[in-house]
Amino acid sequence: MNIYSLLYLNPFFRLKLRPPCPSIAFMKQLLIVLCLFAACSFAQNEPRINYSKLRDIMVEARDTRPAPHYMMQHDAFGRQRVSIPSSLFNGKFLRDKNPVYWDEYLSGTVSSTFITNDALVKMSVTNSGTVIRQTFQRFNYQAGKSQIVLLTGIIDPSSMSGDARARAGQFTASPSSVANPAGFWFEVDATNIYVCIGKPAGSQSGIRKIPRELWNEDKLDGNGPSKIYADFSKAQIFGFDYEWLGVGAVRFFIVQDNQFNVIHRFKHVNELDAVYVSNPNLPLRYDLHSTSGTGTMLQICSSIMTEPNENPIGLSYFAGNRSNTSFSAASYGFLTGFRLKSNYIDRSIFPKSITTMNTDNVANYQWLVSLAPKYTGTVTWVDDTLNLGLQIANPVADPGVTNLGYVLASGFVAADSSSEFDAVSVLKLGATITGQSQEMFLMIRAVSGTPELNGGMNLTLLE
Repeated sequence: MNIYSLLYLNPFFRLKLRPPCPSIAFMKQLLIVLCLFAACSFAQNEPRINYSKLRDIMVEARDTRPAPHYMMQHDAFGRQRVSIPSSLFNGKFLRDKNPVYWDEYLSGTVSSTFITNDALVKMSVTNSGTVIRQTFQRFNYQAGKSQIVLLTGIIDPSSMSGDARARAGQFTASPSSVANPAGFWFEVDATNIYVCIGKPAGSQSGIRKIPRELWNEDKLDGNGPSKIYADFSKAQIFGFDYEWLGVGAVRFFIVQDNQFNVIHRFKHVNELDAVYVSNPNLPLRYDLHSTSGTGTMLQICSSIMTEPNENPIGLSYFAGNRSNTSFSAASYGFLTGFRLKSNYIDRSIFPKSITTMNTDNVANYQWLVSLAPKYTGTVTWVDDTLNLGLQIANPVADPGVTNLGYVLASGFVAADSSSEFDAVSVLKLGATITGQSQEMFLMIRAVSGTPELNGGMNLTLLE
C-alpha cells in the first residue's frame, strides 16, 4: 500500500487520488529559506561592498552641477519655479519701433528699419558707424530675488565682416565708449558668438568674454547634454538670469524645445574679492558697431522679469507746490514736475498718486500727468530737499507747450474742489542713451475761469 492509498483511507484528509497541494504558508516559508540560502551563497562568493568607493561616488554626485535643464525647475537662487514671475517690462513691435519705451542712436553709415509684417527692427551698418536701441527705463533689481531676461532676434557671426560686432542684453555704455560696456550680453563678431559680463571700473573691472567652444554647460553643437544644435543664422530666444547681491551667479541660456538650455554659468561666490558688476539696475539694449566692416542684426521681442514677484519697497517723496498758482485757459501750464539728476539715472521712480486743489469758486480745470512733453519756455529746477537724486520743477503758468508728450493720466475737476488719483502709470522715468533724464510734469489747463491751484505728486523711489 503506497502513501496515496493511506491518505485516501484516512478520514482526516479525505483526499482524492491525486498528488497533495502544498499550502500557501508552506510556500512562503520555502521561499524565505531559498532566499537565505541565496544570500549566504552571494556572501561567500562575491566581493564585499567597497564603502570607501561608495563614499567617493556619493560626494561626486553631491558636487556635480545640475543638468542644464535644471533651470526649468529652479530660479537663480535654487528656489522652485511655480510660474508666477512678475513682469517688469515687455517689448514688442507690432506697429512701429515703440518710441515710448526705446531710445535710438544712429551715427555713420547705418540704418534702423521697422519691418511691419515681421514685427521686428532690422539694424545694419556699412563700413563705419554705430546704431543703438536701448530702453529709457533702467530696471530695478531687488536684492535676494532672481532677475530673468529674454531677448529674441538674430545675431549671427555669418552676417558680420571686418570688425563689425553686434550685442544684445541688459547693459549700457555711452555712444563714445561702446568698447567698455557694463552689464550682461550676448555678442557676435565675424568669427564667433560669446556670452559676456562687463564692469568698466573698480576691482575686477574689464570684460569677461567667453566664446562658444569654452561654454561650460552646453555648447549647443549637438553633442552637449541637451543634444540640441543652435543655428545662429536663424532666430533664437536668448536669455540669462542672475542672483546679483553683488557676488551671485549668472546663467546664460537659449530656449529650445520648451526648455531653458543653460550654455554657460559664471560663478562669483568664493572666487571674486568684489562685485562682478557695479550696478544691476540696467536698461535692455541691442547695438551694432563697426569701423571697417558690415553687419546686420534683427531685434524682435524682449522681456525682463523678477522672481518670484516684484515688491516695490522704496522711499516716498512729495514733488509739488503748496502755494496757489493761477492758470489761464490759453495754454497748458506746469504745476510741478520732476527728473533724475545725471548721476542718478539708474534709479527707478514713478508717481504713486497725485493731488490737486482749486481754491477758486468759479473756475474749472483739467489736470494731466505727461512724460517728455516738449516746450519752448524756461523751467527752473531745484534739487530735492532729501538729496535723493531728484530735481523738482517750480510752477510755470505758461511754459509754451508745443507737444503734450505721452499723457499717462488725466481728469477734470470742478470749481472749489479737489482731486486725488492713485496708480498713475506703470511707466517709470528713464534716460536717453546719451544720459539725459526724461522729464515728467503735472500739467494744468483751465476749462473756464482762472483756477488757483496747489498740489503735486507722491513719488515712489526704488533702488
